[in-house]
Amino acid sequence: MQSLSTQTYLVHNSATVSNVPTSSSPCTYKGTDPCTYASGGLFWTCGGVSCSGNYFANAVGTMTLPSGWAWSSWGSGCTTLVGNHTLICRVWTNNPIYVAPSG
Repeated sequence: MQSLSTQTYLVHNSATVSNVPTSSSPCTYKGTDPCTYASGGLFWTCGGVSCSGNYFANAVGTMTLPSGWAWSSWGSGCTTLVGNHTLICRVWTNNPIYVAPSG
């Protein structure tokens, strides 16, 4: 892997309420710093009944291979760019988290 990064989002009902800028794993191909992970954390402060509803988490990962390499297969949530050199994958939480209204 030449580079690895992620962008994360928190969605309340159908609106994005928080996102974390892209976090990258500094790495070098065949170097001393291999790509092992890129992470992102979500925080959102909300109070009152308007905070009730469904919450989803979403992450968009980008994985780039070294020059001369190409992705030959990928999952249904992924797509390639730059001649199959870069893979972008979007992952949602499987089930929403529901927060009930409270006074």
